[in-house]
Amino acid sequence: TLDAAYVAHRELEHRLQMVEDAQTHRMPKSAENRARIALLSGRRDHAAFEAEIHARLATVAKLAETFFAPSGPDKGAAPDAAPPDAEALATRGFTRPEAAQKMIDRWRIGAIPATRSERARRILERLEPRLLDCLSRSLSPDDALVQFDRFLSGLPSGVQILSLFEANPALLDLITEICAAAPRLADHLGRNARVMDALLGRDFFEPLPDGGALTEELCAWLAREDDYERKLDAARRWAKEWFFRLGVQVLRGVADAEEAGRGFTALAEATLQALFPVVEAE
Repeated sequence: TLDAAYVAHRELEHRLQMVEDAQTHRMPKSAENRARIALLSGRRDHAAFEAEIHARLATVAKLAETFFAPSGPDKGAAPDAAPPDAEALATRGFTRPEAAQKMIDRWRIGAIPATRSERARRILERLEPRLLDCLSRSLSPDDALVQFDRFLSGLPSGVQILSLFEANPALLDLITEICAAAPRLADHLGRNARVMDALLGRDFFEPLPDGGALTEELCAWLAREDDYERKLDAARRWAKEWFFRLGVQVLRGVADAEEAGRGFTALAEATLQALFPVVEAE
């Protein structure tokens, strides 16, 4: 159903842009121009044509709501809720509540790139209750907040990732867990926001491939680069992403220490196998 709706909406979008001769996604306001769109789509009854569009939009919204709509205890939180004060943060278990309040205030006033836009700040305000609940359950809420602040402050912009958190509360839970329990993983996350794509992958918690498959994958990465230094950079990115993935698996209990040890060894072996010919040639 979604596939068919996507094709139909894309075709409609193309026809709108042909008629308007501009980048647009809106139906024309005048009845005459809307009738032109219907005729271009092979439909003489433009009222029936538009009714079908509305029905399709409603169907897509209903289907998508189950996996995109915000959920959790913070759903519907007031966007203008007052920021938590030091006393409230102390009640949640923060031992340095004044410092914690200053960090949150920085987010609220847009002092970091991720919250420069009004939309980003509104989303973050809605996320705050769940975020603070997650952080307060860690062994050291203060340290976990510092790590999350580093992650958030390292983002060039925040709307996309914050929207992702709002649509996927479990992802926010995982990020705060990483910040609370694994500072090195949190540091990598803050420096490499694109690993968020990997976190969303269905295979993120699958066991690592064997050494041969890992070597083949890295060789494919290296083959995309012509310059020697770029190949080394690609190898670093590849290894760090796999290290991050394996580290999160250990954190979540998906892999135990012995499995992780074998995994880290396989990564090191694959890196040597793939890079040695490149370095030797250079």
